[in-house]
Amino acid sequence: MEKGQIVREFLNKGVLLSRDMLESINDGNIGFYLEKACPETIVLSPIKAGVHVEIWKPEIKSRLAPEDFHRHILDRYNLLRDMIAKKTAAISINTARRESGEKTIIGVVKETTSHGFVIEDPTGEMEVMSTKGVAAGDVIGVTGQVKEGLLLESGVTYPDVPMIRDYGKADLLLDVQSRENCLLLTDRNTISEKIGTIALLRIKKSGGAATILALPGSRSKEELMSILKKRYISTHPHQSNLGIIEPVPDVLIADSPDSFSVVYKGVLIVSPGSKTARINLQTKEVEFVDNNA
Repeated sequence: MEKGQIVREFLNKGVLLSRDMLESINDGNIGFYLEKACPETIVLSPIKAGVHVEIWKPEIKSRLAPEDFHRHILDRYNLLRDMIAKKTAAISINTARRESGEKTIIGVVKETTSHGFVIEDPTGEMEVMSTKGVAAGDVIGVTGQVKEGLLLESGVTYPDVPMIRDYGKADLLLDVQSRENCLLLTDRNTISEKIGTIALLRIKKSGGAATILALPGSRSKEELMSILKKRYISTHPHQSNLGIIEPVPDVLIADSPDSFSVVYKGVLIVSPGSKTARINLQTKEVEFVDNNA
């Protein structure tokens, strides 16, 4: 596909490509980028009226080698495993299979079965008898009795959100709206950010600071709480951030059809739905306002 045609395809979505981004797009990956495309206009004053905003978005790799896919999965596994290891005294699966009694292992769920699931780590795999509703790809710690090479599960540990941590606050009212599969964040005076991909924002004002994770895309309240419990979001290897939720945000903003707010282990989850969600970053109170009000 000629470069001019690529430019027109993105202009039809309201996106103007930079020169570097244009050079990285080809026939093989244009579909992926078009699917993620969203008009991302930034009208941002780095320091204005005492407000300072830092924004991190995943870098997009233009080319991938086969080993990049394996490295993407392994790096994500290692980070999540380390989170769980801080809370458990785990041993490798290879060691657990040769022993008996109560043991704890950490691994990734390879597949679910009629009686539980199969879990694996770099040393091997093990069948787990369990009634827990885990999903393939989950990185978890499992505790239970080992009998004849099987683990009879008595507890499952996720990376999850730690209750003991620094909680951020900022003296700012933030309005959030859902616009064309994007999230529009503004304080009506100082900042305006339209986000069409995963983004982490750090907003500082009056000596305080709050971290906001923006997740465009329709997800239910239960899915959002599950994302925080698992501490990762499924991402494509083209994206550089592995989908790991770190640091833990003070506010998670999602683009769901319904308007709601809920707190999960100290993290405020907000979806504006068809309304404007007015978030007080100091008190974590949320008010839903009709857009035509």
